[in-house]
Amino acid sequence: MEPISTDIVVVGAGPGGYTAAFYAADHGRKVILVEREPRLGGVCLNRGCIPSKALLNAAHVINVAREAEHWGLQFAPPQVDLARLRAWKESILQKLGGGVAQLAQRRQVQVLTGRGYFEDSETLRVETATGQQFIRFNHAIVATGSKPAMPKAFDLGNPRIMTSTEALELEEVPPKLLVVGGGYIGMELGTVYATLGSQVVVVEAAPQILTGADPDLARPIAARAAKRFKEIRTGVKVLDMATKGSQIKVTLEWDGERREELYDRVLVAVGAYPTPRIWAWKTPGSPATKRASSRWTSTSKPRTRASWPSATLPAGCSWRTRPRARRALPSNASWANRPRRRISSSRRWCSPIRSWPGAA
Repeated sequence: MEPISTDIVVVGAGPGGYTAAFYAADHGRKVILVEREPRLGGVCLNRGCIPSKALLNAAHVINVAREAEHWGLQFAPPQVDLARLRAWKESILQKLGGGVAQLAQRRQVQVLTGRGYFEDSETLRVETATGQQFIRFNHAIVATGSKPAMPKAFDLGNPRIMTSTEALELEEVPPKLLVVGGGYIGMELGTVYATLGSQVVVVEAAPQILTGADPDLARPIAARAAKRFKEIRTGVKVLDMATKGSQIKVTLEWDGERREELYDRVLVAVGAYPTPRIWAWKTPGSPATKRASSRWTSTSKPRTRASWPSATLPAGCSWRTRPRARRALPSNASWANRPRRRISSSRRWCSPIRSWPGAA
């Protein structure tokens, strides 16, 4: 195939990628969006936020029907058809993914389905179903998202040990389910499975669930979950997992004691990490990147941007600080004896597309 030339190529069609692509297209740039999956939307739409909220909505309907008895309304216990529930969830994802594709079409953003590889700082090779397609670009944005974390100690190759990706497929409703991690992902999926009939046990290493959330918000969630889950344990370490027949044997450390328990399935919800390999391009002359912990990733080539954390800013992009109103000082006050108060750090953001020459 003949190489395609474009102003900007975006690798990854999740919320970060397609938002950047649409923004650039709205400012008159020619944009190509590369996505390895046939449906746009990335992790959020296909294997994260959207399917989990769809299943939570179904669980909410079941819970409302059960609680309606207090209002004088009685319903028969629900009969759950997992195949139809999965099909309904998939129809939502298909509709929303089609909506993103329509937005790309209206903005004349060209979409290529395939896996991208940087040949050098100006060329991207895309492996499509019909062969290789080379793209010559002026600027590149890498927005390849993240994957659920699976510690090596838990990765036995047993399908009964799931991440959120497998849990959202709803292959079955296990009688006993262990959720490792009391963050929002573990609590959401734990709620779904508990409502569908599983006995759910949540274990969290921290002193409370939803670590990092406001305790005033976490407490009512914990109180409600305690009624639906079999048990919520905090300050628990998961030491080991092993296959035992058709179940998973889990070794826990709780209150200084080691315990072994059996579960039909285990959901590991201990966070996510950036999609690997994209940071280690080995093609000579391609942009090498480094990972750290701030808002944007700087590459060794100013043409390449990455929407994942790094220690420095992209070339041509600077921090912008939002001005804050200052309290007026008395006319007789000096700088040395001025009234003191604690001032939080300013909000900062980076707009790499605006910093490019010719961008509005």
